[in-house]
Parts: sequence; structure tokens; C-alpha cells
Amino acid sequence: MVRKSGSAVAIAIALGAATPFEATAGLLVQLVSVSPASGAFLGDYFWSYSLTIDNGDTCSYIGCYFTIYDFGNTVTVEPPTGWTDSLQNSGVTPSGLSPTDNSTIRNVTFTYPGTLSGTGQTIPDFNIVSPYGNVASGQFSWLDQNGAGALQDGTADVGIPSPTGTSAPEPGTFALLGLGLAGLAASRRRKQ
Repeated sequence: MVRKSGSAVAIAIALGAATPFEATAGLLVQLVSVSPASGAFLGDYFWSYSLTIDNGDTCSYIGCYFTIYDFGNTVTVEPPTGWTDSLQNSGVTPSGLSPTDNSTIRNVTFTYPGTLSGTGQTIPDFNIVSPYGNVASGQFSWLDQNGAGALQDGTADVGIPSPTGTSAPEPGTFALLGLGLAGLAASRRRKQ
């Protein structure tokens, strides 16, 4: 069975559960949904992320950003109003951090150049269109300021596209294997 993430993520959201790749950070990036795209992007997948800014954290004179590493092939990126995006093979990373970053796979960085104050607010609609709909574990890094104005950063896990799904045998496969082994054992007994 190939696990398609869209239904798994939608079920988790419907049940009020967090996605499997939730992380805690000054800027918390969460995969909200993966769904088949339509219109001009038919055949691709629409990946939607949200960002939560911790209470007391801010984006001020330097702004703030987060990078999703190894996102892969992107068709288009649609940031929320006021945010910008950039694509690069070596992700924008705060100094001193070493996230997993394959330099041959594209990364997506979202930057807010102005001032935001964190009140635990969640900003939705960081949207990316990808040809892949399977979820793999990836990483993101972030940079913002704490309540005292000091820079802070971090790295955490987040769901990213994978060109291949996670394979797991179907229950029917195990049933057929069991029947085959039982038949083999029965035929050996008959011969004895």
C-alpha cells in the first residue's frame, strides 16, 4: 500500500489532531494539508502550511523567515500577503545551525520583511504546488526575535513531498502468504 498523505492529513485535521511532523519552535511551521491540485495544476498537489508565532516573539528590524529544506520540484509558490518567497538549492539558514539539506534538492524560504508581534497567532496559506503527493519527514529552520529583542533560531521537523510513497504490504498480501505457507505445509504432510 502506498500511503497518500492528503487523506491522512485531512483525517488528522478533522479529528483535531496535529500532523505527524509537528514541532515546537519560536516559529512553528505545520503541514496543514496535501490535496490534489486542479485547473492549470491538474495532476500536481497543493501543499498548505501554517506558521504560528510564539507569544512575545517578533519580526522587527531584520524581519523573520523560515526555510523548508529539500522540498523538491516546485511548480509554484504562493505566500500569504506581505510575505515573500525564494527558491534555492542551498537553503537560507541561520548561522550555527546544520539542518539536513541536500544541495541538489530545492528549498523554499518564506520571509516577512516588516514587523509582526507574536500573540500565538497562526498565519495560514503558505502554499506550494508540487508534482508529489506523498509525505516524508523533512526539516525547517527559522529566525525571529524573542520578547527582549534578541535573535533566536532553530531547526525542527516538518512534512515535505517525497517522489515515492512509504510502501507497506496490504493485509491481503499477508493472507495470501499465509495460505501459500499452509498449502505448502499440507502438501509436505501428504507426501510423508
